[in-house]
Order: sequence, then structure tokens, then C-alpha cells
Amino acid sequence: MSSPGFWALPLLAGLLLGVLFFVSLWRVTLRAVASNSPGRWILLSLPVRMSLAAGGIFAVVHRDAWRLLPCLLGFLAARSVVLNLTRPVLPRS
Repeated sequence: MSSPGFWALPLLAGLLLGVLFFVSLWRVTLRAVASNSPGRWILLSLPVRMSLAAGGIFAVVHRDAWRLLPCLLGFLAARSVVLNLTRPVLPRS
């Protein structure tokens, strides 16, 4: 339970799942803003994103609840990474 691989693999899997989740959320938001029916984009993408994230987390945690912590930490770290990468660059005055 204390080996580096035990914590590193769920952390990387959570990071990957989080990046997929938050990048797809960003892309759907951009499409929804430009669409005539933004609610449809948001409501139809939500179950897909949630299912993929929950299914991926379940696959990582399967039979070992201690893997949930690094997986969720990776997922939350991905949020910060995606926020920093997608933030618009403002010109300095």
C-alpha cells in the first residue's frame, strides 16, 4: 500500500480523467455560447462527461478504496491545469 506505484498510477489516472472532463466541459461551453440552443449542449454533455469520469474512477478504485484519494487529487489537480491553460491572455497596459 505504501509503494510509489500504488499512489502514482491512480494519481496519473485521475489527472488524465480530470483533463478529459474539464477540457470537454470547456469545449462544450464554447459551443453552447455560439449555439442557438445552449441548453441542449450542456444537458446532453453532462451525463456523458459524468459517466466517463465516474466509470474511470470506479475502474481505478476497483477493490481498493485507498486508491480513491490519489485519483481524486489528480482529478482536482487537472482542474487547475485546465483552468490555467484555457484562461485568456489579457494584454498588459
